[in-house]
Amino acid sequence: MVFLDLHDCEFKLPRNFNGFGCLTDLILENISISDDDFSSVVSKCPLLKRLIFMVFYGCCHLKLNAPRLQELVVEGVFDDIHLEKYSRVGHLVRRFGRR
Repeated sequence: MVFLDLHDCEFKLPRNFNGFGCLTDLILENISISDDDFSSVVSKCPLLKRLIFMVFYGCCHLKLNAPRLQELVVEGVFDDIHLEKYSRVGHLVRRFGRR
């Protein structure tokens, strides 16, 4: 799987989640997700190039470890965003901003 688009759901990772090794595009819209699950799913997608994260609940500290990320769109209310490992974010959009 290289493309995952999830809408209108509660997102909880299983304890033994190993990631999506081939995923390049991830779209999460109108979902409930914890800070830890968000950080984990992003960091366990080593080929992730495009992340769209819009209208989310339960997550306010966005921690990203995505060295291949080229496009990041965040639309929602959050406290902070931290890009740990990245080298190529060419397109960054942040809408609605912080709490």
